This record gives sequence, structure tokens and C-alpha cells, in this order.
Amino acid sequence: MSRLLLRVFVLFTLGWHAVSAHADFDAGFEAWIKSEYAKALEEFQMVEEVDARAQYILSQMYKSGDGVTRDSDIYLKYLKRAAAAGISGAEDELGDLYFNGWYGITLDYKQAFFWYSKAADSDFDVGLADLANMYARGLGVARDDAKALKLFGRAAEKGNAFAQYRLGLIYASGTGVSQSQREACLWYEKAGGGGYLHAMLLTGYCYGDGLIGATDRVKAVDWFRKAADKGNRDGQYELAYAYEYGNGVAKDEKKAVELYRKSADQNSSDAQRRLGVCFEYGKGVKKDDREAVNWYQKSAEQGNRFAQASLGFKLMAGEGITKDLAAAAGWFRKSAEQNYNIGQHMLATMYEDGLGVARDYELAVVWYQKAAELGYPDSQNKLGVKYAEGNGVQKNMVEALKWFTISAAAGNEKAVENRDRAEKGMTAGDVKKAQGLAAAWIKKNKPS
Repeated sequence: MSRLLLRVFVLFTLGWHAVSAHADFDAGFEAWIKSEYAKALEEFQMVEEVDARAQYILSQMYKSGDGVTRDSDIYLKYLKRAAAAGISGAEDELGDLYFNGWYGITLDYKQAFFWYSKAADSDFDVGLADLANMYARGLGVARDDAKALKLFGRAAEKGNAFAQYRLGLIYASGTGVSQSQREACLWYEKAGGGGYLHAMLLTGYCYGDGLIGATDRVKAVDWFRKAADKGNRDGQYELAYAYEYGNGVAKDEKKAVELYRKSADQNSSDAQRRLGVCFEYGKGVKKDDREAVNWYQKSAEQGNRFAQASLGFKLMAGEGITKDLAAAAGWFRKSAEQNYNIGQHMLATMYEDGLGVARDYELAVVWYQKAAELGYPDSQNKLGVKYAEGNGVQKNMVEALKWFTISAAAGNEKAVENRDRAEKGMTAGDVKKAQGLAAAWIKKNKPS
């Protein structure tokens, strides 16, 4: 929180009507607002024994080192005194210390609950939201979704962005309410408008996916930009993607690269991968296989399954890196084990051809089957070939035709040829059976 925002926050925490009881406090408060710390300190120390507001601001001065040497012990002394005297902001802040175990205070959810309750009793929106969070998570108190919903609602109506965001999550999950993605999105938008960073990102997704009304890519981009402007790496990534493909904004691949780089520098594996793609294909930058490999590797090492497959291809071809089939197979395996169908297909290919691994037709079938079930047409065709040949699996022409038919329906030209050839050598009954199995698979796996 910036110094100015902190002062505004404290002003409203203390209550506008209350800031006039002591002339010395008034003078100190005015000096503090103006960053005249020496005068503020002098004035506050004159009334600290009788004015809890002065105690609270003194706690903030010693916490931040404003005109004094930072001192956590003095900070805690003043904060506890202000909380005990009923300053709601101090009560809530003391709750935070117990909740997180900060400043040498032992983590204690029951004490956190106690102080959040005190702050909430004054109808302080931050206290209401923090108390709701305790009920929602069952920390320091038995979980109670109904109480959490009520408290989040009270805080949200007071404009608390965190509470508005949490209400969005509640409606999205349907916890204690009728599930409604639209209602969730409306709360996200309110929270985003109040400055809650992750809510800005979610609001962008809401508009992009048409969850509020008709799909609106322009509004989606506006919200992604808000998040990106605050340094959010996911907002930067989404905005970059919009620029790369011209979704909701004029296409600008150079701008996309600039934003991908900002996100990648914050360790976004998705942005690192997209940078790899840009360098591999010369999108917004000069084509550079070495730089592509560099970014694929960064992303792959973070577990990005798409980048792992891309790195496997580069190692297999020796583009931008020394050719290494064993390493390629290793990266394809990592990708395959995360259910990426292209990674599975390539691992199957490596086993079929003995590239970087010992040739093993049975394992090739295992991985072709996995990729085929995930809808990869090339694997569906390959699996059909394996069943037709009895290579790595028992020969079964009904299964072979089933997979040829599924692959052909997805537009695979080799599968069309294989399907037509297989049908000519099969009985009408077996053809009908295979076609029925293929139709059932396609219906079951049709994208929603």
C-alpha cells in the first residue's frame, strides 16, 4: 500500500467524524498527511495516552519508519493498545498478525478470529471480509458457509473488493448458493473495478467466454490490459495473445512479443512457450532457433507439457540445439505423462522406430492408444494400422476399421485410404459393427 493510500485508509478506519476530539491529534494528523513526520510525532506523543487514534498512527509510523527508526516492538505496543481501545483498523491488523504469524507473533487462528470479530462488530468492511474468510475456511472456528456468505455480502455491499471477489468464487462454485457463472462474473467485475488484481483477469475471461452476455473480445482485452498494466504476468500473457492473433485488438506481433517477454521474465511458463513459438516461426521477431530452444527449455523445465513436446521436436531435428534422440524421447515422455496427445504420439513414434529408445511395438501401441483416445487423428490412424497388421497388439480388423473411421471423420487423408481399403476385405457385418463403434466413440467424445 502506498503511503498516501495508507493515510486515506487510516482516515476512514478512524472514522471521519472522530478526527476532531483533540487539537493536538488534529495538528498531528494534518502534519502526518503532509509527511511532516517530526511535527506529527511530537503532536501524537502529547495525546497518545488518551487518544487511541494517535496510538494507531504511531504504530504505522514505527512499522514504516516514517520519521522514526523502524521498530517492530514499538509498532506492536502501539498497535495492541489501539486495538484494545477499539480502533477497528488496529483490531483487524492485529488479526492479520495472528493469522499469518508475522512480527514474531505466534500463528494463532483463534486469536485471529477474535480480533477479526472485534473489527467486524464495528461494521468495518475489511474486518467483515476477514471474518467471512475464517468461516469459509474453517480456521479458528467451525466452517460455516452460510455465515461466510452473509459476511462477504455485507463487506461487498460496502465496496470491499476482496469480498466481492470471494462472492464471485462462491457463485462460480455454487457453495451455499445456486451456481451462476453470470453472477460470479458480475461480482468479479465489481471487484476488478475496486482494484482487486485477480478479479480483473477473471473479468477478462468472463467477457472473452461470453459468460456475462455475448462474447466481447474488446472488453476482455480492456480487462486484461488493466491487469497487465499492474504488472500481472497472466494479464500480460493474455494481452500478448490477443495482440498475436488480433483478438479484440489490432494484430501486432511485435507488441505481442514485448508483452510475452514481460510475462516470461516473471516465470510464466505459458509466455515462455509462446516466445519460443515466436522465435521459431519469426512472429514479431527475427527467426532464431537457438532463442526458440532457450525459451522452450525454460518453459519445459517448469513442467509446461506443450513446451516439453516442442523441445522434443527441436532435439529430434537438431534445430537450434545439438541433435539428441534420447533427450528428445525424454521430453516427449514428460509431455506424454501429462496427457498431451502430441507428446504421446511422438513417444509412440520413438518406440515404433527405435529412436532414442529401444524399439518396442507394444509400448508404441500403448501410447498411440492414449493419444487416439484424446482425439489425435494421426494416432487414431496409426492405431488402426497396428490393429490391421497385428503389430504390437493382436490383429483385429473391426478395431482397425473403427479407428480408421474415427480418424477419417477428423479429416485424416491417410485414414480415408486405409478405411476404404480395410472395408473391401471385411464382411458387411464386421464393417457395420466397426462403423457403429466409431459412431459411438465420436458421439461420446464430441466437443461440448
